[in-house]
Amino acid sequence: MVVLDLKRGEARRKRALERYAGDLPMAETGDSPRVDLDRLVACLDHLHERERSVLVLTFCSEQSATEIAAALGLSSGNVRVIRNRALRRLRGCMTGEGSAP
Repeated sequence: MVVLDLKRGEARRKRALERYAGDLPMAETGDSPRVDLDRLVACLDHLHERERSVLVLTFCSEQSATEIAAALGLSSGNVRVIRNRALRRLRGCMTGEGSAP
């Protein structure tokens, strides 16, 4: 089950990168372009703590909205709204359309 979870997580990250990487500023490193991690960290730092927590629990811990809601004392609907708004702000920051760090 652990191996299947790892493969599923890797496939999810690959699909997300293929879908959204074209809009992100990239740092050229050898063979292929990579996301500018310094800018990503700076943009994450500019999010509100609750938004950052929801994103970290979603993408790093791979928790569902229901699990995050239980951990943070929110409704699952509220978690989805927070995640949507945080992703919009993060995307704007990374593409230069929002508040840049």
